[in-house]
Amino acid sequence: MVHLQKIPLHLALSKGLKLLLLAAIALGIFFRFWQIDRKVYWIDEVHTSLRSVGYSRSEFVEQVPRDRFLSIDEFHQFQRIDPERGWDDSLNALAQNAEHTPLYYLCVRLAMTLFGSSLAVTRAVAAIFSLICLPAIYALCQQLWAYSHRSPASLNNLPGKDLPSPSAWPINPQLKTPASSHINVQWVGCLAVVLLALSPLQILYAQEARQYSLYGLMTLFSSAMLLRSLQRHHNGQKGLWGIWWPYAMSASLLLYSHLIGALVLLTQGIYTLVAQRRAWRGLVLSVVIALVSLLPWVALYFANASHIGAWTGRDIGVGTLAQRWLLNLSSLWFDWQVRFPGMQLFDVEQGQDFAALGQPIVWLGFGFVGLAIACLYLVCRNLPRDFSSFLILLVALPSGLLLIPDLLSGGQRTGIARYLLPSYLGITIAVAYGLAWLLAQRRRWLGIGLHHWGRSLLALLLFLSVFSNSVSAQSATWWNKYSCFYDAAVAEQINGVEDAIVISSPRRASRLLALSYQLDPETPLWFVDGVGLDSDNSQLALPEQFKTLFLFRPSNELVGALTTNSAYEIEPVFEAGHLWKINVLEPIAAIDSSANPMRRCIELLG
Repeated sequence: MVHLQKIPLHLALSKGLKLLLLAAIALGIFFRFWQIDRKVYWIDEVHTSLRSVGYSRSEFVEQVPRDRFLSIDEFHQFQRIDPERGWDDSLNALAQNAEHTPLYYLCVRLAMTLFGSSLAVTRAVAAIFSLICLPAIYALCQQLWAYSHRSPASLNNLPGKDLPSPSAWPINPQLKTPASSHINVQWVGCLAVVLLALSPLQILYAQEARQYSLYGLMTLFSSAMLLRSLQRHHNGQKGLWGIWWPYAMSASLLLYSHLIGALVLLTQGIYTLVAQRRAWRGLVLSVVIALVSLLPWVALYFANASHIGAWTGRDIGVGTLAQRWLLNLSSLWFDWQVRFPGMQLFDVEQGQDFAALGQPIVWLGFGFVGLAIACLYLVCRNLPRDFSSFLILLVALPSGLLLIPDLLSGGQRTGIARYLLPSYLGITIAVAYGLAWLLAQRRRWLGIGLHHWGRSLLALLLFLSVFSNSVSAQSATWWNKYSCFYDAAVAEQINGVEDAIVISSPRRASRLLALSYQLDPETPLWFVDGVGLDSDNSQLALPEQFKTLFLFRPSNELVGALTTNSAYEIEPVFEAGHLWKINVLEPIAAIDSSANPMRRCIELLG
């Protein structure tokens, strides 16, 4: 491995700037845990807890109590560790939804067993994985530099005869910059850590009880292990298994973190064939081991007819998709939700996103696109091909393979930021290099030294990131809650009314479970079974103390039964949040509570 010694920058970073960078990392750690349980616990997170404690979605719907009062505390029993439900129940529940690989969920199960089932615990697992990404991206930068400078032949895209010191990131000799204008590899890694630590997008997924921070971590880890194996192969180390087993293990973990990790695995395979074709035997061995390790889960996927949500294939139009690309990329440093508080920027159900393209903030988004392109250009222009080709493939291939079906058959896969995390990690490393390149320059532009421009750009990115994270941390909802974005507003409507009960359909139990985390703990719930009102009674039979009947995300059958019955009237309360109120037009029949205190709230056929 190339020895990476520290070298002084011509424009050495001041103590103040070093302290600023350390403070940025500390703030990134702080933002990952501050107010971690404040935001809406949306439906995907509800499913995380359900499967981790041992309930499949279908089993949960079947066991939800019908036609009786249900307290929120009792409802939350489905989200807590039950001694009667062991690890095998968790595996069985995950197998019923095998589109999600089990590694993350089993980690959540372990955390819940050790520390309890609170929202802070389930989300802290993702936050910890996100924290481990910080040293992982630093290690990847170091390993990528070491591999791409393994020999003079690897510098085949650097013109000129004089090769740079192996301890410095070179500047293209054609620029005729001073020999001291070299970039310290350690500072590029540190800048990548800083950008990742404060990235609003990364912090959003660090505070979400889903597997995407683990997916990002495994992308970084497996990439570093691949480069390590390639380095050892190049150095002539003997023993195929001894060289490649770390990568084989990390590739298996990558696939078990998320099935779309296969796109990253494909990217790594193509890179290996481009950078070091003679290492194909080790690559094939590692990929075969990873795929064989995944075969049991693939068998479960097909045996249980699992499938990725049909909503990902919903056509939303190229214009809406382009707006999402711009918003998601901007969220690496500045979150548009700050500018549009309370506005649902993404509508994954209907595709009716908020039209932001006419807003001035779009120009800031285009600026971030330009920044990413400029930094990728600098990487391609100044660094060895083995380095630049890795970043270009990591940025382009995983997202490009998802883009093809979006453009050919319609869909919104590339409009969902979490699916593009590998590409965003590549962009982060490229921008880190661009900033380091600016900080190392002695030339001037518009009468100002490029290093001053670099410092100003770094300060701007850090300010925008801290500002976005500060606003986000104090908000109850954010754009990444997608279909549950308005749950906090819905709960506010319900909590502001006395003597209210919330009614829904069992098939929407996950939706009401997500909402219940925002409701007052004493709010009663009721699930209506069946599809039609009882023809003998033909009216709701409710205890007299409940004067307000809220209807939340009911099934189409229940809505139809109520709208066609002259005894009731449905009044919209908050249509965007799928909340209605049931007005009873005829007197409610009295309930004989002594005979049956838990009498059905709504009598339905079936």
